[in-house]
Amino acid sequence: MKTTFNFLLLFLLSFGPTNSHAQKDNTTIKQVLDKYFEAIGGKQKALQVTSFTSESKCLYNDNEFLFIQKSMLPNSFLQEIRLSDKIISKLVFNGKTAHRIHNRQRIKVQTKELNNFKKTSAIFPEFSYYKNAKYLGIEYLKEKAYHVVKTVSKKIYYDRETGLKTLSKTKLDANANEQKIHFSKYIAIEGLKFPSKFSFSIGEAQLDFQTYLLTLNRDVTENDFK
Repeated sequence: MKTTFNFLLLFLLSFGPTNSHAQKDNTTIKQVLDKYFEAIGGKQKALQVTSFTSESKCLYNDNEFLFIQKSMLPNSFLQEIRLSDKIISKLVFNGKTAHRIHNRQRIKVQTKELNNFKKTSAIFPEFSYYKNAKYLGIEYLKEKAYHVVKTVSKKIYYDRETGLKTLSKTKLDANANEQKIHFSKYIAIEGLKFPSKFSFSIGEAQLDFQTYLLTLNRDVTENDFK
């Protein structure tokens, strides 16, 4: 799935650099991605998914936030954060143009980021990674081994044992500050596994979203991405 947006900086104010490095081995990016698709239920089943919807909740400082994601092939997507009925932040890409809404202000996405959106598959970005990413090697986190894949904007960690995607890191600035997204509690929907818990963190601060609604191939139209 797509990474979320800079609204997290409003909540997560503690920053800290990381200094881990991947160790080279003979694995190829194709092997990592093939194992990932095998782990979630198979590449052929994944190719049958044309649209995706999920809704997740997070309790932060006694406030309940709602995180809505919608995606439709080939690369349209929507990501929205709500507090009660108020839209806190929103990112929309319709396959050609993209914009953010933050504090009721509509902001046009710039060309560099827009081009990255166009190159990435909306529902399973791993399909795009065969051509648009590279394999860095093995990295150990808490004594557990992960295959590390590098895209234009992030590093993604796949469990060497299970093949599942467990972490992404996005560099925020020149000081090595990173936004991390942990993926866990995979559940099966129509024969495919999806993470049902997303933990966003910067430094020591963390937001935990738990998914309560996930649907495939329904409830998504082009009107969602206007």
